[in-house]
Amino acid sequence: MLLADELFLVACPDRSGRVRVHPRALGFGLAGALLAELVLFGNVKVAHGAVLVVDEYPPTDSLAHRVLDLLVSQSQHRDVATWLEFLGTSAVADVGQRLQRHGLAREVTYRRLLATRKVWLPTDSEEALAPGLRLAYRLSRPPPADGAVVLSFPDSMLACLVDLLGLAGHVFWNPDWRPAARAHLDRTRGALPTDLAELYDAVDRAVHGRVGVSH
Repeated sequence: MLLADELFLVACPDRSGRVRVHPRALGFGLAGALLAELVLFGNVKVAHGAVLVVDEYPPTDSLAHRVLDLLVSQSQHRDVATWLEFLGTSAVADVGQRLQRHGLAREVTYRRLLATRKVWLPTDSEEALAPGLRLAYRLSRPPPADGAVVLSFPDSMLACLVDLLGLAGHVFWNPDWRPAARAHLDRTRGALPTDLAELYDAVDRAVHGRVGVSH
């Protein structure tokens, strides 16, 4: 699974369809994750608030390919905030559909008196739990004394976005884990590569500035 898929599964609704994150905030988080995927693939760089395409050769994933095509075709728009706003409007559906194509989610429609709402629910509970359990396992132990970060770059970005969206309490459900996890998360955020750190900061501004969601 790619970064946005794993963030989606950590944040995904429970069986009642109740979401764990404000939908607008989740859209910004997933938009940031989709851009981060292209950074990790080596297709784009993020610098001084701008998204810059450095390699137009498309990734094999169809959604990542589509996002890259948008960046190339709309190269006059480089502002990270603009792309988070644009991608964020459809990111929940886009990532939900990608998971559905891989058999990891299914679309469910909830009908209410005056409206209907579509959500994507995981088809395999073990797969859905895997990203959060991986973070919990790696971050619930005291950080190394040498200051090393114990996560890969994709997992570092995943952990930071999980924390930003207010999901750390869900992942680190055991209160005994939380002091070590907090120390890891603070260290991990400070050690993000420059591109990912800029993306994280832009998502942070979008979530807390435009949605008003607090940690």
